[in-house]
Amino acid sequence: MVRIKNRWILFEIVQDDAFQGQTSQIPLDVDESTIFHCIRQMVATTYGDIGAGYLKPLQVKWFNPDTRLGIMRAPREHVDMLLSSIFFIKKVGPIPCSFRTLQVSGTLIFIQKYAIERDRMLYLEEQARMEKQGRIHSVVEKIHANEAKIKRLE
Repeated sequence: MVRIKNRWILFEIVQDDAFQGQTSQIPLDVDESTIFHCIRQMVATTYGDIGAGYLKPLQVKWFNPDTRLGIMRAPREHVDMLLSSIFFIKKVGPIPCSFRTLQVSGTLIFIQKYAIERDRMLYLEEQARMEKQGRIHSVVEKIHANEAKIKRLE
């Protein structure tokens, strides 16, 4: 039996502030399935039916709308096709935004470590920003909850 080799991709969705007219970071109202369908549509547009067939095993495993980080799994042979396709995405659902690839790895463990670290950093930045405004804002529960979700990925 042949083992199927995958690549794990940590990505961030960057909202286009010029179209939104706001500078504060608010949670995105999208989920894993919306992101998945958007990516599949762009792969089909960019590479046609062949590209859509090659990337059929693509999965968006986790997405955090607060920090806008996500993890997806794709076949190793076609990860370049996926990365070049997500470059052309300019809208997820009704929201104008783009994708930023943060890390690509062959193992889930390294992606999990980097995602937990990045997620924690973004939450702590949010807490510091709120404290500067004079509001008390604790993100400890959010950090622990998202860390548990990331560690449960398979």
